[in-house]
Amino acid sequence: MLRKILAIAAFALATISPSQLAAQQTDLAPLQVAVIDTGIARTEQLAPLMGPSWDMRASNRKGDKRIGSEHGTFVAGIIADRVTRPIQITSFRVDVRCRRHDPCQLDSGAVAAAIRTSIRMDMDLIQISIDGRLGDPAIEAMRQAAEAGIQIVMSSGNDGLRSETADAASGLGPNVHVVGALDRNGNRADFTSYSRRDDVVLVMRQGVDVEVRDSNGRMTKVTGTSFAAPIYAAELLEAMPSRTTTELASAR
Repeated sequence: MLRKILAIAAFALATISPSQLAAQQTDLAPLQVAVIDTGIARTEQLAPLMGPSWDMRASNRKGDKRIGSEHGTFVAGIIADRVTRPIQITSFRVDVRCRRHDPCQLDSGAVAAAIRTSIRMDMDLIQISIDGRLGDPAIEAMRQAAEAGIQIVMSSGNDGLRSETADAASGLGPNVHVVGALDRNGNRADFTSYSRRDDVVLVMRQGVDVEVRDSNGRMTKVTGTSFAAPIYAAELLEAMPSRTTTELASAR
């Protein structure tokens, strides 16, 4: 019986993220994280960290609420696994033409709306890991978010060519970060896209065989700059100044 109880306790600890434990043990106000992606499944790992979930797509009028890809769940899980401080994750769904495990294209208008909402919600960090051309409204929203002090982390893309997503970061300042992928040997992965703009310097993080939990809680491995970016996002969150819930309440 004791062995069974210990096994259950060990499993429970294994499925609790470091940020969940931090929230239980401290009075620190959670850092606010916006994941602009394909939607996030409320898994056992992520549900305790989840704030609101917004569907920003124009196609939402059709009433399709099903998450067509696990991409956003993977991205959120990578952050949750690596942040040891309390966080709250808000999901903004902006995808179009998704398949279950493939990278999704983004709806640029939906991205712009998601970033503007993130500014109003006083997010600490915005994570964007899906590919596509960002129109002028989205780029202007990114500029406003960066000027408001919000950190923005974007993946560079996976076709090994010049990336319009990476180019969009040009001129937006030091609060906007574009992340490429390293392979298993710590070298630049050949699929990492790049920018030709002199002021856009890629941050490189592991992007091959990144371990994540799927929506059923099973461990799997994923590859792409989409999954390198949240590793760097987690590092930025770890380095941010701390505020207690009391300090946050008195500042409002």
